Amino acid sequence: MANHAIDALPASAHPRNQSTNRWPQFQEAFGNNFENKVVLDFGGSAGNLLYNSQGAIQESNYISVDPVRLAIQEGQREFPEATFIHYDRYNWMYHHDGNEAINLPTIDRKIDYITAYSVFSHTDFDELVVTLKWMKSLNPEKIVVSFLDADSVPIKKYFELKRRQHYGSALEMPLNTHNVYYYIDNRRIISNLKVCPKLNCQHFLALYNIPWLLEELSKEGINATAPHYFAGKKIPFLIIE
Repeated sequence: MANHAIDALPASAHPRNQSTNRWPQFQEAFGNNFENKVVLDFGGSAGNLLYNSQGAIQESNYISVDPVRLAIQEGQREFPEATFIHYDRYNWMYHHDGNEAINLPTIDRKIDYITAYSVFSHTDFDELVVTLKWMKSLNPEKIVVSFLDADSVPIKKYFELKRRQHYGSALEMPLNTHNVYYYIDNRRIISNLKVCPKLNCQHFLALYNIPWLLEELSKEGINATAPHYFAGKKIPFLIIE
C-alpha cells in the first residue's frame, strides 16, 4: 500500500487516533491472516481500518460501505485503488436525511471477511437482522461485528461517563432488566422493541442481553456466537462463520 499522508478527515468521519484504532481487534479476530483476502468494512468511513492495517490489507482488496458521503469521498481520494460505496440509508444518529427504503448495495466480487465496528450499536434490532442476512448472502469466510452488552458494568460506566461529560448529567442505564433497549441522547430509554421509531438524535445506543440476542438471531436463521473479546478490550463481538 502506498504511503498515505492524509490524516485530517472531515468532521463527519471518524477521527484517527490511538483510541479509535480498531485494527488490533480485527487483526486478532481474523488470526492475522489478511494476505489476498477481500475485506468488506461495513461502516468503514474513510478507510480507517485499511489505514491502520499499514499494508496488511491490500488497498485493492478493501471495500468500505458507509452512509456518510463526505467520508466516502475522502476515503476514495486517499485510497484510489480501494472501493468506497455510499449507502444512503437513514440512521438515527449518523444520517437523518437517508432513505429508509434503500436496498443494501450490490457487491460484484467475492468477499472473504466482513467487519463492522460501532455500527449495530447505533441501529435497531431489525436493521441488525436485515444487514446480517445481507452479509451472509455474500458468502464470506467470516463475519465479525461489534455490539453492546446491556448487562456489562464497564459498558454502563463508560457511556454514563460520556453522557455526563457531554450533557452534565447521565440518565442511568439499566442492568439485567431488558432484552434490548435504545438509549436516546440523555433523555429517553426505549425498551424491548425490535423496531425502534425513527427519532433523529445526536446520540443513539442499542444494547442487548446476549442470550436473548443469540436466540433471536437464531430464529432468523443467523447462527452466531458471542461474546468474543479481542486485544484486551471490553467491547464484545458477534462472529458468524
